[in-house]
Amino acid sequence: MKIRALNDRLMLTEKGFLDVDGLRGRQWFKHLVFGPPRDQESKLDFFPGIADSMSEMFKMSEKERLAAIQHELWRVARAIQRAASALRGDLA
Repeated sequence: MKIRALNDRLMLTEKGFLDVDGLRGRQWFKHLVFGPPRDQESKLDFFPGIADSMSEMFKMSEKERLAAIQHELWRVARAIQRAASALRGDLA
């Protein structure tokens, strides 16, 4: 039963990194930590939402860019908090 409980917590941890809204402009990608970058020249394959916001920096004003990056950071922080709660067993 302990192994089953640990496995359940690990599955909930992984699900904690999924976001129902998905990535901006690519809603079918739900994982906030791992995913393909929008910019094919980018070598980043982690935190795709943050990487996308940073690569679009020339298309937005400074205020819009900072707001977009801040929003993506908030989404990732929230996902990490969900994953940590799952590991502690708070969500089981």
